[in-house]
Amino acid sequence: MDVADETVGQRVDHVGEALGTLFEEAQAAAAELAEVLALRARVRERPVVTLLGAAAVGYVIAGGLFTPLTARLLRGGMRLAALPLVRDELLGLLEGLRAPAAVSKAAEPPPGAH
Repeated sequence: MDVADETVGQRVDHVGEALGTLFEEAQAAAAELAEVLALRARVRERPVVTLLGAAAVGYVIAGGLFTPLTARLLRGGMRLAALPLVRDELLGLLEGLRAPAAVSKAAEPPPGAH
């Protein structure tokens, strides 16, 4: 029985050491990532943007990328992004319509010239 207990005890010790090493490596990786991203400085400089970014990452990680809500948000975003283009096109069209009217008024003789 001592051999079986010793084997189980050794296995428990080995698993404990492996978990300790894994935990230390995870802490080191998290510290490296925080340094690379400079999270503390970003949070101090732009807390709202950082919070929105974290919420977006959490949304994607949680599986929200392929949902009807995401589709609606993307459609709304595309519409908002297209508004300046549509506005510019409409303004260009209106300017094009005004230009011939200005040219035709300039071509008419003054009212007292008849």
